[in-house]
Amino acid sequence: MDTAALIAAARARWLKAGRLREGRLDVAEALARYETVIACTGAEDGGGRAWAGVPCARATGEILRVAVDGMDPDVILNRGHWALPTGPGEARVGATYTRGAANPDAARVELEASARALLAGRGFIVTAQESGVRVTAADRRPLCGRCPREPRLGVINGLGSKGALLAPWLARQWVEHLATGAPFKPAVEVGRFGG
Repeated sequence: MDTAALIAAARARWLKAGRLREGRLDVAEALARYETVIACTGAEDGGGRAWAGVPCARATGEILRVAVDGMDPDVILNRGHWALPTGPGEARVGATYTRGAANPDAARVELEASARALLAGRGFIVTAQESGVRVTAADRRPLCGRCPREPRLGVINGLGSKGALLAPWLARQWVEHLATGAPFKPAVEVGRFGG
């Protein structure tokens, strides 16, 4: 899935329909105005001290964009890392998973070695290197639910490298919770870490 294109298209559609306002949100200010505020802030702080005690870490993931010929457009190669065709003569190779400080040079060396192995003798040229920050909980499961310290503050976070897969499922849990009071799934409920 081209998540960047999906997000850009959704943003444009929602802005045009008047369903999206963009800007910085002050959580305390929002809590003063709304009954429930759900922080979906990723690596940014969406509630500060309210989330103390929820063990999260940041991990950097890097990919390479490469020019390469001869890839089957319908086949993703995977052996530790992956090579994903993105168009004629183009592919992405990734992704690294680095906790702590990112090291783009080491990531490039690692990914170029994987590209050589995955692309099996096809020459390639690196055209770009991209990085992103993932948030993960200590048990590597996502976070969903109400803050134990401030129940009007909710969260969807800690999706790691599975955001496109997990976000709709977690959003559905919030919809069901708000509409019917349904509990969050215990495996992802943020209260599993205590208060």
